[in-house]
Amino acid sequence: MAALNQRILDKMVTDGALTNEQREAVLSHMNAYGDRPEEPLIESGTMEEVALLKYLAGIYRTRFVSTVKLSKADIDQLTLEKIPKKFATKRGVFPVLFDKAKSALSVVTADPHDASLLDELKLVAGVKEIRPFVARPRAVQAAVAKAYSGDIHAFDTLDRVAHQQFTNMLDVYERNLVSDESMVVALAKEDQPRERVLSGDELEKGGAKASRGMNDQGFVETLNVLVSLLENSRQDLRGHSAQVSRLIKKLAERIGLNQNQLNQLQIAAFLHDLGKAGAYHLTALNVAEYEGHATHAKKTYSSPSRLMEAVGLSHETKASIEQMYERFDGQGFPQGIRGKDIALGARILAIADTYADLTQNPRNPFRKRLRPAEACEVLMRYKATIFDPNLVDLFKHTVTGEDLKARLLANRHRAIIIDPDPEEMTVLELRMIEQGFEVQQARTAKQALEHLSSGEFELAVSEVDLGSGGDGFELLSQVRSQDYGKSLP
Repeated sequence: MAALNQRILDKMVTDGALTNEQREAVLSHMNAYGDRPEEPLIESGTMEEVALLKYLAGIYRTRFVSTVKLSKADIDQLTLEKIPKKFATKRGVFPVLFDKAKSALSVVTADPHDASLLDELKLVAGVKEIRPFVARPRAVQAAVAKAYSGDIHAFDTLDRVAHQQFTNMLDVYERNLVSDESMVVALAKEDQPRERVLSGDELEKGGAKASRGMNDQGFVETLNVLVSLLENSRQDLRGHSAQVSRLIKKLAERIGLNQNQLNQLQIAAFLHDLGKAGAYHLTALNVAEYEGHATHAKKTYSSPSRLMEAVGLSHETKASIEQMYERFDGQGFPQGIRGKDIALGARILAIADTYADLTQNPRNPFRKRLRPAEACEVLMRYKATIFDPNLVDLFKHTVTGEDLKARLLANRHRAIIIDPDPEEMTVLELRMIEQGFEVQQARTAKQALEHLSSGEFELAVSEVDLGSGGDGFELLSQVRSQDYGKSLP
């Protein structure tokens, strides 16, 4: 197997997929840790997972299954029973589909070329044909752990990009915190902040991690940037967490929460969807109304807290995240608590998250983006059952009140940004979201025209040089020639 892996690396160099230096680095890693080449190639950022799997699928003349798709796979019991857990674990193979009529079993494995493995599988599964697909080795291991052992967090550790981004961010933040011999941190107790000076020894022993309180507005802003970058791949929910945070801030200010309490709630807003990626967006309303959403939420409600366990999230933040699916009438989960026994932050998060989903996500239960007044009417419909009735009333007044600023925040103006540079676009998008805009992205003039033709946008911001995607001035000319663009700013 080692010889085969080395031949594949040699071929990748010949094909121009790797440099000699990268090949040597991967071989060094393999020799040091006894690992396969796939993991160092992916984790070092040398190759994207999909690009690597596509390359391997070409060599093995098969198809590939990405980690994302494997993590979402819902395998029926009959298929799982075709391969015993012990065999699946030992040989690194996972069943995904059984065709009873043709007596054919489809599996994912890192070794679809291994004839002896395929022959063994035929005997073990009692089928006539094995159809192998290539996948990342650790993704196969995670699939086995999740399906056979019920480990719902098996795929969490594979989210290396998110994990590394947060790790790097927290390292920097902690270095800033411990730069002096001592520091003052605010600790919330019964809603009244007090001050405590931590010694250098306490910091070195991890006291800062457990009690730093995360009340620095700069930390909240860092979460804003990182989570927004992670959400870029979620077409319908781009900027969702920033929107939830902004709504929470408005309601928290109306209630009169102090700055430390507000920071804890905003941290919960940015983290509440972490580790819950799947076919469903899990809001308090969706989870209460649909069995599929509820099933997924029961498995993942604590994922954000578990992923951030090393950070030392405050009690307020953890309670807000883990109790957001409790219902005011006591019919929710995980504890079935009711009324004001549910953490205030969780009751606020449930309302803000649901409202943002209804007004931003076209795949919400109504299958269209609702206007602010319509979304508030939905919240009112579930007062005292799902949501805290007093908070719903206050929230409705906050987002649809008479003051100009509240109305601007409620009736978010739709804008489109046209820029081929994703980093530049993300920075501008974050700033616009903070000011109450609902933002659509386009990388090319063609994409921009497709979006603009709907006539739903009130502002267009375009880079002049769109590279191979067109020219900004030419785009402006085309937009001005259409009725929807004659007066579009």
